[in-house]
Amino acid sequence: PVGARIDRADYIDAVRMLHEGFGRLTVRLDDQLAERDRVSTRWTASATHSGDFAGIAATGREVTLAGTDIHRVRDGRLIELWEQLDLASLVAQIV
Repeated sequence: PVGARIDRADYIDAVRMLHEGFGRLTVRLDDQLAERDRVSTRWTASATHSGDFAGIAATGREVTLAGTDIHRVRDGRLIELWEQLDLASLVAQIV
């Protein structure tokens, strides 16, 4: 949900679920900007719905997903992430 906060383990689980549901995942970086301790990335991903995702069985459909990430960096490490995904559009492509 909007404004939801998750910890590292929950984030890893969400990424794992995405990879299990979508094979041949390709991500294209559309824009990337850095200022002070923040890096902002606008990206587009394409994939095949080849496994279960959010309770929806594989459809074999090709899908696209757009997102924007803002990472905060300290001492060369990513310490925070704000992410905006168009999950409604993704689900609409597989139902």
